[in-house]
Amino acid sequence: MYVDGLVDAATLPAADLEATGRFDVTQVRTLEAAETALERDEYDCLVTTTALGAGSYADLITAAREQTPPLPTVVVCTAEPGDPSIDSASDDGLVVVEADQAARDGGSLQRVVASQIERLVDRRTPAGQSLAEIPAPAFAYEERFVDWNEAFLELVGVDEATLDECSLADVFDCISTELASAAADGVPLEVEPADPGPDPVAYEIEVGRELGRYVCLVEERPAAEPSIEQFDPAEMLSSLLEGIPLAMYFKDEQSRHVAVSHYQVGTGHEWFIENPEGKIHHSPEDVIGKSDFDLYSPDDAERAIETDREVMETEEPQTEETRLFTVQSGDAASLTSVKDLAMRSLKAPWYDADGDVVGVVGVTLDVTEHWENEHRLAVNEAILETIDAMLTQQLQPVGTPDAGREVPAIAASEPARYDRVVSDVETLLRTRDQPESTEHVDLADVARDAWEDVTGSSVADGAVDASGIGTGASAPGSTGSSVETIEERVEPGIEAHTSDRAAGASNGAGSAGDGAGTTSESATLSIEAPSLVDANPEQLRVLLAELFENAIRHSGPDVEVVLGELDSGFFVDDDGPGITPDRRENVFEYGTTGDPDAVGGGLAIVKAIALAHGWETTIEDGALGGTRVVVSDLHFY
Repeated sequence: MYVDGLVDAATLPAADLEATGRFDVTQVRTLEAAETALERDEYDCLVTTTALGAGSYADLITAAREQTPPLPTVVVCTAEPGDPSIDSASDDGLVVVEADQAARDGGSLQRVVASQIERLVDRRTPAGQSLAEIPAPAFAYEERFVDWNEAFLELVGVDEATLDECSLADVFDCISTELASAAADGVPLEVEPADPGPDPVAYEIEVGRELGRYVCLVEERPAAEPSIEQFDPAEMLSSLLEGIPLAMYFKDEQSRHVAVSHYQVGTGHEWFIENPEGKIHHSPEDVIGKSDFDLYSPDDAERAIETDREVMETEEPQTEETRLFTVQSGDAASLTSVKDLAMRSLKAPWYDADGDVVGVVGVTLDVTEHWENEHRLAVNEAILETIDAMLTQQLQPVGTPDAGREVPAIAASEPARYDRVVSDVETLLRTRDQPESTEHVDLADVARDAWEDVTGSSVADGAVDASGIGTGASAPGSTGSSVETIEERVEPGIEAHTSDRAAGASNGAGSAGDGAGTTSESATLSIEAPSLVDANPEQLRVLLAELFENAIRHSGPDVEVVLGELDSGFFVDDDGPGITPDRRENVFEYGTTGDPDAVGGGLAIVKAIALAHGWETTIEDGALGGTRVVVSDLHFY
């Protein structure tokens, strides 16, 4: 409604305002007509000039305030300013526009009034509605909460009596001056509860100013996500080192550990680090301040620290070669398991806040499964190469006209020797399954069983030990394409020589290990190795039997044999003639033997079994003047 008591060029006709197309304008001339219209109809805004003729515009402003809700009012001042009612009404749901000032500013009075109408209407509670009729949470505030609806009480979780005594800061994390700023700027006020609960929540408040109070509509919105700046890098690093199952560490410029992940020392999977002096490291705190020389062997430590220096000098990441570490479980008094872990470390420079290199940061990856697979393939390849050499050297076929088939030459002429070759093949095929089934084994007990296998078996029985030497028995689990191919090569002579072998046995001939009989009634064995070792008991028994049989064969029936213990393995000594240094390099190859009656497979089998377990085999001069075979890299308990 537009009220104007004068008709001259200085005032703004209602028609000009309606001509904008944004308003539906009702124009009246007098105070009485305006009051009647307010009682009869609903309006969104009142525009009045100060020149009403009969009556006062101040009375019209009062009538607008008494509307429910109060009616926004724009006063166009065409006289000199100074009326107290106009000055005190500013920012109170009423706006004063000075016509002369608008002209002096070069603006359009029409545009100024239109803008003020829209601003007031946008901030007004919907026409004809009290707060109780508004479905959204709403409240009115004037130095305290003066009105609210049920939706607002439910939102903030208080009752009417409590809210009546609350200030704005008791409910939201803001103060009343922020309401004033939001109303003046025409922008929503974003707040959170003054007493936030466990579930974060935030609100957006639309603020309007009406007759001395702020009328606010509240809308709940999702709480803002934490900014990156809110996260603590120290807490993130701590979570990384404690929770991720990776071996991670930071080292300073002296390669001392300053931070270590729990997984680095085995926390959570019962492994621990034992240094060369026997010091056990169970936790990160045990490792902090120590270098690799305090934790690992000198060779491993030297390589690791050399890489650290290279990373710090070049400021380039480095990947170390795979290294093997022995880790233990249990406690220092009673170990329950010893395991080789294959590790590969990736290292990068560690920088401080100024960009200076202060050390290295590294991640050590457990590549044990990959290493074991490669090791298993290498073992299989070595065994198959040995078998191929055996077949090539010993089982060259010749024709047998009566059977119309080809059979190995020795099957017909030397059945005992052929038995040994077939047995060696089966033993080697069985070795390929290593080291799947290892356990704690008493080395001395297994040695006694192996010695009895070699020296106590009857030549006529053709059985040196129960695990397959000289028996020709099939190895369980040794089927497959490779096995079938080898069986195809050895099978033709098996039936052909069976009857001959039986006849030979009845005449006192047979196979005891590496050729002709090796039984001895005067050979002696001294055992100086009482420790428990991690091994497959059957395969360890075969290995020892081969070593004992080799000593008897090459040293004579009165040989003295000693089984002794070393720091990382054991040895078998004899008092025989020994092996010259020039022959030691090839002695573990199949067919290498100084005995023309022997097949030359004993030490080849020893090497294959050792290789399958991850052990090393070497030849040295023995303390008894003969040969010493050393088997190293064992795990003792």
